[in-house]
Amino acid sequence: MLTREAVIDRITQLLIENYDSLGIDIEDVRKRINEGTISTGSEGKPVLYQYDEKAYSNELNFIDDIIETCGGNCFDENIDTVLYLEPGTTSIYLNGDPFNDLSSGNITEFWTNNISQFLTFDQQTHQLDPTQANDILDTDIYELLQQSLTRQEMIDKFFSDYAELKGDPPEVDANSNDIGDYDENHDITDNGEYIPRLNDNDGIDNVNQTLEWLRNDLKLFFPEEFMETETPELPEYVNKSDGYLKFRGLNQAIIVRNVEKDDIGLMKEVTTTACSSTPGPSYLCDGFTITMWVRFLDKVSSGTLFNFGNPTRTSDPMGFKLETFIDTNTEERFLKLSVWDGTTLRESEFPDDVTTEPLNTQVPIDFSEWYFIVATYNPTIDEDSSVDTSGCPTIDNCQENPDYWRGNVNANGSYTHHSTLGNKCKVEIISKTDLLRARGFQS
Repeated sequence: MLTREAVIDRITQLLIENYDSLGIDIEDVRKRINEGTISTGSEGKPVLYQYDEKAYSNELNFIDDIIETCGGNCFDENIDTVLYLEPGTTSIYLNGDPFNDLSSGNITEFWTNNISQFLTFDQQTHQLDPTQANDILDTDIYELLQQSLTRQEMIDKFFSDYAELKGDPPEVDANSNDIGDYDENHDITDNGEYIPRLNDNDGIDNVNQTLEWLRNDLKLFFPEEFMETETPELPEYVNKSDGYLKFRGLNQAIIVRNVEKDDIGLMKEVTTTACSSTPGPSYLCDGFTITMWVRFLDKVSSGTLFNFGNPTRTSDPMGFKLETFIDTNTEERFLKLSVWDGTTLRESEFPDDVTTEPLNTQVPIDFSEWYFIVATYNPTIDEDSSVDTSGCPTIDNCQENPDYWRGNVNANGSYTHHSTLGNKCKVEIISKTDLLRARGFQS
């Protein structure tokens, strides 16, 4: 049976043996890498393929035609006799019949990847006169090899070097157990002379070469001292309700109504700080907080978790909704609260300036975990003025800080529990496991 490899080897041999009669300059078809792309020319590094089939990528159909035409008459062992060049010509013969031509016209269409692999060699050599070389060159070479250290000498040297390079430890306040002033010139990364103390100050040249790294590495050799100490057994939480209402899919509705009145409380006209000039519906003037327990059973479904009206419709929008969606690129789940305040669509999504976190509240993918969702709309937040962060320090631009849009950073960059700035809408979550652990129960 005739194989591709045998045909490729034979054609390569014919190209080499008959190169002078091909009528082509090898540099005209040389493939080179120039500015990140493969092209033909004199600039760049030559392209050399690791595999023969890659060098014949443009001729694989032609090679397969040879194998098919040969049929059962050709084998790897007799390839030299069935595939050859007619003497004095550039014609390829197969089983005595003309099959193709290696003239320059065909070369430009075929074989270029292969021919571009050929390298020229300088056939001239330079002869040196040994007598003259001995007069100029010193042939007596002596190499001083350092005597290798024993293992004990290596250990002794390590501890000697460590004692010299570790520096002085920081002082500790006996009353507060706080670390006192630390010599700013200690770390070699701060123009000091000693091993950097913390990983955060390792610099470019001392990655994994800090005292903190050494401490963490030594923990591996003393596992018994760093094992978690036995903690008292925590009580098991007992659910207060008998069960829960299960929805088989998103976008299913719960109708909340007042059996005595048409008003369910959300549309009651009120006058508040946010609606001081004109009364408005209570959900916009007082704001609202809606909570719910949710367990997501897949990582593909998206839809509405709850809604009142439709704040995103193009015609007469009103109300609010909490929705969940999946990023199809990362298969991550997110939550977003949207509220139509009468003139503007308010959302819990961060502006595009925030690059350190996802723009929406992310829900970990865990099909067995319950999550407590808290969706809040606060009309007293001055969201429209939050885009002006001229008072923020340049080292921590407020608009790039997700905590600023959560309402935890003032316009001057200082942290607070409530800044009255950021997004009017906010979505927060906590898993049942974390909540029970925080309350002192088994998780």
